[in-house]
Amino acid sequence: CLVAMIKSSSIENESPEIWCSKNFIEVFRGVVPVILALFDFLREAFLDAGLMNKLVMFLTVHYIEKKILSDDVTLVVVKTIFSLCSRKPNSTTLQLLRDANAVPVLLKLCSFIVADVALTTTSQCILLYTLYDLTFVIENQPEIQIEHSKSYFCLVKSIYERILNPLHTDSLIDNGLIVAVSNFAWEVIVWNKQSVSRFVKCGMVFPHIDIIERSSCSVQLVGLSMLVDLCEYQQCVPYVVTWRGRNGIKFLSVLCQIWRSEEERLGVLRDKGGCISDSEKPLMGENQFKLIQCQKHKVMSICDVFGSVRPKICAIVQLLHRHKEVV
Repeated sequence: CLVAMIKSSSIENESPEIWCSKNFIEVFRGVVPVILALFDFLREAFLDAGLMNKLVMFLTVHYIEKKILSDDVTLVVVKTIFSLCSRKPNSTTLQLLRDANAVPVLLKLCSFIVADVALTTTSQCILLYTLYDLTFVIENQPEIQIEHSKSYFCLVKSIYERILNPLHTDSLIDNGLIVAVSNFAWEVIVWNKQSVSRFVKCGMVFPHIDIIERSSCSVQLVGLSMLVDLCEYQQCVPYVVTWRGRNGIKFLSVLCQIWRSEEERLGVLRDKGGCISDSEKPLMGENQFKLIQCQKHKVMSICDVFGSVRPKICAIVQLLHRHKEVV
């Protein structure tokens, strides 16, 4: 039903009002959960019917070319792509998206959102899911990463600028969006020496650290993780050590603040002299112990979120020492 609906909408010359009407939005929203519920059982049937190609075609025709698609429907489409890409095994799904030329379409969609006069809550959600869709499609695909490397860099740069300097019409920037763009930048920039060189020479290390300084712990985790890999490259180190934040604060001071805030959040106890006072749980703290160690079935990705900021800080400091000749 969904495939037929999208196929006919992309070929037949129908009134634009149909695709912006509330009735269509409700039908679309009603059909998508059924597709997602049945996808694991009828995966081959849906993929053979061209579902992924039709979703990309739908975005191309009605959002990018005709610009008649409402944000509500656009959000449903990109969330659907994200959900389908998340279903394992996903190699065939991702390859069909690549064959459908999804990368340039999703890049244009992101560019349109960032260039909009107002980043509303809905448009931020569209941008978030589109970035994750892109990350899925280009992951472990060096040829695609090289082919569109300049577009990736321009997109990351424009989003960084919008995060740090939002317009007065923008809604409050969602932390999830910042995590998504950091994760996307990590995937498309860090693993390509040419992209790293462009990122560093254009001064993008500075806004990256600005975002780390101003954000919450979840964003800092991803930002510091990317920075660890960036600091593997010697050319990045001078930019890190010469960064200055608000009120002239230096990078190492920011790392100390992040370290202390995490210890407070996790309940790490220190005495009046600043030494750790709990010998049994010296770095974990009571809160983290209850969240992780007492769980019978642990999820390692969740454990990593709860306890990985300080190891990232140690790794960064160690890398700065390794490249001390350029500091």
